[in-house]
Amino acid sequence: ANLSYCLWVIAYCLTLFVSFVVADLMLVFTKLLVKGSAVPSCWRAVKAPDSREQRQAEAVHVCLIAAINKNQLLFCLLANVMTGIVNVMIDTIHSRAALTLCILHLYMFLNCFIMYILHAKNIVLKFW
Repeated sequence: ANLSYCLWVIAYCLTLFVSFVVADLMLVFTKLLVKGSAVPSCWRAVKAPDSREQRQAEAVHVCLIAAINKNQLLFCLLANVMTGIVNVMIDTIHSRAALTLCILHLYMFLNCFIMYILHAKNIVLKFW
């Protein structure tokens, strides 16, 4: 790797990161300007009114993150194995975009569902 390539990759990644931060800041300011709005954001600038649906949605969100955090290696390995199975079984280069997106969503749903089931049964698969 030469210096120009490294600088280009760093500049590209920083540009992408800054664009995400700017988009998130715009969402925060929108949340501040429009009271009671349900604008998603990573930062809690305004404490939203406590509602049952919001607590349930937040619990599911936190639950999925916790489930993936419990079995990170399995999540990664399962995603790679499912990707390999899809690449072997389906001609991915000549497939239509709609079919490929459906397959992608299906196997990521299956991967997340497996992590959720393991989390619900309090199973942690580690070998150390």
